[in-house]
Amino acid sequence: MSKTNTYRFLAFALFALCLMSFEQDKSVFTLNKSFPFKADKMLADHIGNYYLVSDYKVQKVNRFDSLLQFHQRKNLGKIGRVDVSNPMKILVYFPDFRSIDILDNNMTELRVLKLDEYGDMQVNAVCASNTNGIWIYDENTAILKRINDQGEIIKQSVSTRQSMNKVLHVSSMLERNGYVYLCDENEGIAVFDLFGSFSKLIPIKGIQSFNVVQDQLIFMQNKTLVNYNLQSLSAKEMQLPNPNAKDVCLFNNKLVSLAGDSVSIFNF
Repeated sequence: MSKTNTYRFLAFALFALCLMSFEQDKSVFTLNKSFPFKADKMLADHIGNYYLVSDYKVQKVNRFDSLLQFHQRKNLGKIGRVDVSNPMKILVYFPDFRSIDILDNNMTELRVLKLDEYGDMQVNAVCASNTNGIWIYDENTAILKRINDQGEIIKQSVSTRQSMNKVLHVSSMLERNGYVYLCDENEGIAVFDLFGSFSKLIPIKGIQSFNVVQDQLIFMQNKTLVNYNLQSLSAKEMQLPNPNAKDVCLFNNKLVSLAGDSVSIFNF
């Protein structure tokens, strides 16, 4: 089995177990441990690592909750977006300077891609593509583009001014299951196919980040974790053990919660 297929299998197995937890009427959480760490966002990769993101730093934590390597830059403004879809090729995006740091699994810098070298673009979020490219949405042209590591355009959409009659203000984006999902807090989640053609707008507003697992859209809203079924258009909610959580990562038998200046690990 190739590394890519292995990651996909692990991702499916991990998140299938996560989705099962939404079927429970009640989930009983037990605090396992916590440690101090100041961060604003958190995300997880396919193989059980999670990443704590602050203004200028991305800290990697393994599945045993041990701090590993980190990546830090203070000369490019605040981190806007981190993508760990491929844990062997992590993207860290600095929107103030339109610069993408491409890292390996040890958080070592492989390459820096400066979007300003490839035209006057306004890009607030980026994400990795399964074809080893990078998706960006340029608000100046209102065009979704897939570029390679050298900044060359591989695919691009027509302007969303034509396809949607609007310019999106993208806070986060990701590629899943043959589609690219762009989150606009005021408009919802716009869905495009891998050729850049607009497919539909999911009318879920007021969120800034999300995940897509199979046909489930997962996001935090009103201090709860919401699982929205893209087929039935129904939603299920999971009450979190820490009502002050800023972000969470859900694994097969534990939940990692980021709140205040600490990280808490719960078993359930």
